[in-house]
Amino acid sequence: MHKTYPSKLLLFGEYSVIRGSKALAVPLARYGGAWDWAGKAEAAALQQDLSGFAAWLGQHAVELDFQRFQQDLAEGLYFKSNIPTGYGLGSSGALVAAVYERYARNPIAPDDAARLPALKAELAALECFFHASSSGIDPFISYVDRPVVLSGSGGVSVLPGLTWPQEFRFFLINTGKARQTGPLVQLFLEKCSEQSFQHEVEATLKPIVDAAIQAFLDTDEARLFSCTESISQFQLTHFREMIPNEFLPLWERSLESDDLRIKLCGAGGGGFLLGLCRRDAAPGEWGWPWEWVV
Repeated sequence: MHKTYPSKLLLFGEYSVIRGSKALAVPLARYGGAWDWAGKAEAAALQQDLSGFAAWLGQHAVELDFQRFQQDLAEGLYFKSNIPTGYGLGSSGALVAAVYERYARNPIAPDDAARLPALKAELAALECFFHASSSGIDPFISYVDRPVVLSGSGGVSVLPGLTWPQEFRFFLINTGKARQTGPLVQLFLEKCSEQSFQHEVEATLKPIVDAAIQAFLDTDEARLFSCTESISQFQLTHFREMIPNEFLPLWERSLESDDLRIKLCGAGGGGFLLGLCRRDAAPGEWGWPWEWVV
């Protein structure tokens, strides 16, 4: 009952994965959710749209025991979570993972390597209740609770763990405002209809992202920092609409420094920004709320 489903952090691959690059995502245990019980009088407020989700499952997912889900909700079950909504950390993904594990009649095990693509597809179908469409990545990360590399062809490789950089540290900057992913992804797709923009994504961004992921996995920290700088510069030039205006000066300053780089964390537009800095640097001196990833 008290198992925690972690949030998801996309380290590299935002937007470019849509065009076939690799992506690297990790579970972030600092934020997560777990099933809990409340008195029936208090449960309705805590359950938010769980009742609607259960009813929707009854029409769309015959492999889930939605009737038992509805009965548990009537008894006061709710999902207690500290994952901020609209911040790119997969708040709905953690809930979907929890629902799948508790109510799927024949759940695919997280260590069933041969069926991982099918697992991602099943989770994507469930998360469509919360989003018009879903890749399934957010609930997948939360469910398997392991780092994952996504291939350009849509394959998934679950890693046993990660060796984090020693000379550098990742951190999050809190922009203080939520956003919706759908409109931002739609904007990206519209920009890709322009031949010049599509060429830049294909010829410049995708190779940089793939190189950054490989540098991370190879523990090549100098190349990791260099690739992150290239991604940051590319996003400042071509994804300016995805960067909150008040953070543009900070972004530009970071590219002028020797110690720190900033990139989007997921779709951008708000939520968190993701930074990489030298271990002896102090992100707090830049004047925005921040926290270490690890």
